[in-house]
Amino acid sequence: MNLSQTIEDIKKAKQVIRGDSKKTNELFHKGSFIYRFSNEKISSYQSHLENKKKVLSVASSGDQILSSILFGTKEIDSFDISRFPQYYIELKKAAILSLNKQEFLNFFSPEDVLASGIFLDLKDLYSGFNRNLEKNYKMFWDEIIYEYDLFDVYTSALFEFVCHDPFELVIPYLQGKNYDLLKEKLRDVKINHNVGNIFDLALEFQDEYDLINLSNIIAYSDMNEYQKLIEKFPLTDKGIVLSYLFRLYPKFQEIYPSLDKECYTLEKKDNRSNEDMDDVYILTYKKKK
Repeated sequence: MNLSQTIEDIKKAKQVIRGDSKKTNELFHKGSFIYRFSNEKISSYQSHLENKKKVLSVASSGDQILSSILFGTKEIDSFDISRFPQYYIELKKAAILSLNKQEFLNFFSPEDVLASGIFLDLKDLYSGFNRNLEKNYKMFWDEIIYEYDLFDVYTSALFEFVCHDPFELVIPYLQGKNYDLLKEKLRDVKINHNVGNIFDLALEFQDEYDLINLSNIIAYSDMNEYQKLIEKFPLTDKGIVLSYLFRLYPKFQEIYPSLDKECYTLEKKDNRSNEDMDDVYILTYKKKK
């Protein structure tokens, strides 16, 4: 990433935080929000993340990517239509390398600490790990965190706070001793970030992947175009494309009977321990033998 692009991203981020950026009717665009934590139950499909050498994954909150690293992946390409998630993933990486798990949760989800009446200096926490950020990412977050109250940043349109609670139930790297295990594995991993619409980016990816994690992009896509996208991705012989469905969307139900069951597998997962929530599903695709 070049310096001029970082400066432009900082300018745009500040406009969003102040609330004076131009409004758009698009749900996802190059300046759209960042998920602070994943709204998926990643632990429900963690078996699909294990022992994958090369992964292409949506950037989003970074939790899908960090979970893949936890389970052994060292070669990762990320993609997102927004420019901001790559900065956030690098912020999480830098924090994990220096903070213990409780400090990490305090920094990225400080509401619980405030609710207990304990004072928390987020700028001080940040100063303890920002040295782990590469130059342009450090420039971005130095400009944001030292200029604004981080609580105001988190509650601005720059972020969307949709997540599960407690985090340990749904995000693998926050379970048990996994956080410390991830800390060690992060030292040997570099994420290659790509920005753009995945439908436009797809042809740019020439390497074969063991896993392509599309998250729930399926919910916002034309199903015929989505099927074409999945089937054009470069995969290893045992590689899979993974899609997360929060429910069986009507447009998916229409196309599902026509999918080649030798290539597509639909797995029903639990209802996230909430009887008011729909069951979630994992759709995987693999090349026909």
